[in-house]
Amino acid sequence: MMDSGATFNPNGPNQRVWSLITKGEIFRRIAIKEAPLNLIRDRFAATNDGPMPEPFAGEALLSSLSANIACKGGSAMPLHFDQGYLPVTPYPMVINMMWMLSDFTEENGATLMVPGSHKLKPQQVMKGQAIPVPEEAPEPIPAVAPAGTAMVFDGRLWHGTGVNKTDEPRYGILAYYCRPFMRQQEHFWLTLDWEEVNSYAPELKELLGLKMWGPLGMAGNGKDGTVQEVGAPVIREMHR
Repeated sequence: MMDSGATFNPNGPNQRVWSLITKGEIFRRIAIKEAPLNLIRDRFAATNDGPMPEPFAGEALLSSLSANIACKGGSAMPLHFDQGYLPVTPYPMVINMMWMLSDFTEENGATLMVPGSHKLKPQQVMKGQAIPVPEEAPEPIPAVAPAGTAMVFDGRLWHGTGVNKTDEPRYGILAYYCRPFMRQQEHFWLTLDWEEVNSYAPELKELLGLKMWGPLGMAGNGKDGTVQEVGAPVIREMHR
């Protein structure tokens, strides 16, 4: 669903690496980087028409953390938007953050973005059908920027990987966030070391889903806003 020319082709030139949250502290720090994460929360707190009503405002979960490596010989991904599996909404349900580890250029397949397309209403289609790009959408432009750039974009924005025509791989990390009542893209609890999770930064534990949100994510008699520990006494008691 995200920026990858070969996400569903494991034998293609482009490569995808999932579950980065388990692969080192440096990746976990990326997921909670303050400035871009604040931008994401601000965007989750607003609609096209004004502030998002409470309790929806400003809350987020990390949905997935993955790497996309675009290599020579890979194909462009069809233009798409990241919440195409959801009903049309006047606000983003997901927000993506692309960390550019390489310079992103037109020649090495910089992500193609359709300016303003998050404001266009896509056509509703049946499950399994491709969603066509709205006829009124402008031509896509490459998101050209130097290495070290963090590009945040609305889950309704049409985009897709370009073609890398160079001999050097183009590296990017995608931190994908969703609203706290949604199912996350990666099933973290099948990949994480549960004992290690308790040593994570509190903000990361919240993003992984250990913070109760209203009546959601509870264990026993938890309280709204509580960040729960994996293997806490209340959880052990429930297994007796």
